[in-house]
This record gives sequence, structure tokens and C-alpha cells, in this order.
Amino acid sequence: MHFTSVLSELPDTEAALEEVLTQVTDSFYPPDASPNSGDPDLIVVFFSAHHSRNALYVGRRILQTFPRAAVVGCSAGGVVAARREIEGEPALGVTAARLPGVACHVFQLEPDELPAVGDVAAWRTVLEGADCIGDPSGVLLLPDPFTVDVQTTVDSVQAVFPGVPVMGGVASGARLPGQTRLLAGNRGLDRGVVGLVLSGNLVVDTVVAQGCRPIGQPMFVTRCEANLIHTLDGRSAADVIEEIYGGLSDDDQLLFRAGVFVGLVMSPTQERYERGDFLVRNVLGFASDSPSALAVASTIEPNTVVQFQLRDAATSAEDLTAHLRSYASTVEQGPAGGLMFACLGRGRGLYGSADHDSSVFFASLGDVPLGGFFCNGEIGPVQGAAHVHGYTSAFALFRPASELS
Repeated sequence: MHFTSVLSELPDTEAALEEVLTQVTDSFYPPDASPNSGDPDLIVVFFSAHHSRNALYVGRRILQTFPRAAVVGCSAGGVVAARREIEGEPALGVTAARLPGVACHVFQLEPDELPAVGDVAAWRTVLEGADCIGDPSGVLLLPDPFTVDVQTTVDSVQAVFPGVPVMGGVASGARLPGQTRLLAGNRGLDRGVVGLVLSGNLVVDTVVAQGCRPIGQPMFVTRCEANLIHTLDGRSAADVIEEIYGGLSDDDQLLFRAGVFVGLVMSPTQERYERGDFLVRNVLGFASDSPSALAVASTIEPNTVVQFQLRDAATSAEDLTAHLRSYASTVEQGPAGGLMFACLGRGRGLYGSADHDSSVFFASLGDVPLGGFFCNGEIGPVQGAAHVHGYTSAFALFRPASELS
């Protein structure tokens, strides 16, 4: 298994493609004819708005050079490749992989082609294809934000493949409907969703860093309605919020006023809660027709355990470092390559400098080829089920299930 991640910052699409395709060729056909020789099986490409109008040319030119490769990608508000994070500037990033014993099934769906919610058989037909090898190892999703209900699509895919990692990001770099560009092989779309199902000799590990730290104590939701929390541990949500806020430092009160979040425990049988046990969602404020009820960006079930959360640059950095180091300590064989899906709200805007999250990745896992992009929403699992996140960095990490002879 061999990966490479390459980048061009040239504004001209044709020149940028020549640069990255030359780099991929050099990586997969080294002069010493090492075991890395041979065409890539998979090419994932992300490109800034400077190249969007030429997206179809990008896909076709890649396939002219590597006709056996499965090609998938999308437009991006920022590109991650070759140990760099390029935001707001011309960028074309390619992650290429040779994957022995792995099948790569690319699919594309326009909005009117999306199977009905709950129609598992129809979704399975779309996702499995004729070239899958046994059970899937992972699914990559790249939806358009303007024409797709992303969480519903994620839920539908997860229902077809329970327990299979579903990863990806919502395409970015477009300001208006019709400006998004999605690539699936030699087909380009400006709406819908493209994706990839991987099966065979592959393990897809996931790391999802939501970048928050808890405040207050975990509490049970004792009365709720849809997305409204009325009472926590039998007390009104308004009283709880007031008490938590009053116990914070001046700095944390400032963060609280800028935005507070709620963490939902995803495993109802847990008794202790640690990093990664919470699904973090926005607190929307108090309901206009019920001033003591707290509105959150998620449907709430009775007896859910929740804990309020804060987010800032230092917390996000600490959380990411902890997640990646924890992952590194649990795998004997590190990944051969990876993809990173980071929120547009991270990067320079959060940290004040470029390359932060990818630098943490390399410090934790070494020189692993990494590509990706800055998303309008990040897709990744929490406690085994995929969700759409915000302000998150999510990683899909690839390694062989076994060594092939």
C-alpha cells in the first residue's frame, strides 16, 4: 500500500495539473523500480475556486494519465496537501494511493436521484456497485451544501452499512447554488453528492476532534420537547445555565458569551464520560415562547446525559493533540495515508497561523501522506455512528488489513 500527497499553487489549471501529475508519476514510478512501481488505484482531488470552472477538465486529465484510477473530489475553500494548508489562494491538491486487494467504487447522485429516506435496498444498490469485495471498509461522502440534506444522507448511508466508518466533508468554496463542483470519475456535477465505497484488504480508522472542553457537571435531561431542553436534573435549564456561567472565570465567561455548546453522551450505558464520548452541538439560545427552555441544534431524548462545553483555539489544539496521540498509541501499524476534513472556521481564522492541524497530525503520527480540505461541515463518527459536525477536524486513516504476498 502506497500513498502520496502533492500540491500545486499555480493559478492556471492546466499548469497546476501538469505539476501534480508529474509528482504523482514520480512517486509511483521511482527510478529504482521499487515495490512502489505501478499506477495508483485511487486519486482524491480538492481544488480552490480558482480551478472550479475547469473541474471537468481536471477529472478527465487525471484519467488520461491514470485510466485505472477511481477519481473523486470537490471544490474547496481551502486545500490540505503536501504538508500544507492553503486557504484563500490558488491550490490543487491530489492524494493518490495504490491499494492492493482493495475495490474502489465511485458513485454520484444528483438531488432527484437520491433514494428515499429509509429505502435501504435502493441505497445499497447505489453504494455497493458491482466491484465491491465483501463488506465495505469505509465510505467517503462529498455532498453539495445547497442541494442535499447532508445529515439525512449520512444517516441513510450509515443505515446501509451499520458500524462502517462514514467520513468526508461538505463541499466548500462556493457562495451560491450552482457554483459547487463535484467530481466522480470523468463526470462533473454542480449539485447532489459524490462518494466512494472502499472494500477488501483495508482498515479505515477515524479520528474526530470536536475541539471542546466541558464546563459544569454532566446532567440528565429530565424534560424535553424536540430540540428544547426544559429541565436538567429536575431544574429549569435557565437556572442551570445561570449557575454554570456564574462559576466560570472571567476569560471563560467571555468565551461563553461568544458561544456555548452542549455535549450529548452517545452511549446511554456509560457512567464515566471522557474526551470523545460527547456529540457536540450548538446552543441556539432560549426559546421565544418558553423563556426557561434551552434550544439546541439537535433533537433531544429524555434521560440523555449532557454537559455544556466551550471552544477556543487553545482547547481545539489540546483536543486535537490528545485524540491523535491516543490513536497513535493504540495501533501497532500506523496508517499508510490519510485524509483530513477540517472546518472552514479552523485554520488561520482560529489559530492565527497556517498549517496548524496538519502539523499536529505529523507531530503525532510521523510523515504520513495527508490530503484533504476545509469543509462546510465535517462528516465523521462519534461512538460508532456518523454525524455532520462544525468546527471539527476529522481524519480518515488507511492501513492494510493484512499484508498481501
